[in-house]
Amino acid sequence: MRLRERFAPGVFQLEPYIPVVLPWVPVELGDVVAVVNCLSETRRKLHPIAVVCDNWHRKGELLLGDVTEGQEAVLNLRKGITGVEPVPLIKDDDKNVYLVVCRVPDEDKWGPLLKEAQHIGRSLGVLDSVVLIRTMPDGSQQRVANFPFGVGRVDFYEQLVG
Repeated sequence: MRLRERFAPGVFQLEPYIPVVLPWVPVELGDVVAVVNCLSETRRKLHPIAVVCDNWHRKGELLLGDVTEGQEAVLNLRKGITGVEPVPLIKDDDKNVYLVVCRVPDEDKWGPLLKEAQHIGRSLGVLDSVVLIRTMPDGSQQRVANFPFGVGRVDFYEQLVG
């Protein structure tokens, strides 16, 4: 997206994404493997989800857009991944659904960025895969694996077992 290139060119960014579950810290490698197995099985039953985003705003260092259409389908996806009983695999009480556009750590760029973001207006998108992301201590993010909905190749970006 051009906003990322103009306002945070030196910051590595993932493509825009919708967080499906809240960040969590695995205690051991087995926790990561359990989530990978859960996502591998869950994705086979999923179909692409159409969403509409609008209301571009700032939250910390992130530029966000509210998902104004398609929230229910994303919330159902959350339930499918986190589980519901007896104890969810990953705790998730967040009922907000939003699109993360980019991270801009430079405070001076936020005024012009928000002004420019207001010109985006309503934006249509399709959610068609789940990406497992690791957040590093410096705030940067790395992909661990990409799980396309339905049948398709799962891409692993790092080795999970040694």
